[in-house]
Amino acid sequence: MTNDNSKIGQRLLQLKKQIEDEKAKQSELKGELKSIMKQLQDEFNVQSLDEASESLESMQEDLEKYRETIQEKLEKAKELFEGGE
Repeated sequence: MTNDNSKIGQRLLQLKKQIEDEKAKQSELKGELKSIMKQLQDEFNVQSLDEASESLESMQEDLEKYRETIQEKLEKAKELFEGGE
């Protein structure tokens, strides 16, 4: 009986340690999330992940438009350069 109680006691101590470790990890992750959200707010003026996602999509669309504009201008410059020879 004492051996069984000892095993149960050891198991309970293991479970308690696991719970404490998980709580510490959770606390650390909450801190990281808070830091990331603060960075999003400061650098991109967004208040949520949904806003960040929408902002990212908008930025990607703008980037694609800029790429297209640059490509068009490069092609025109190439035509002018080749035509001027």
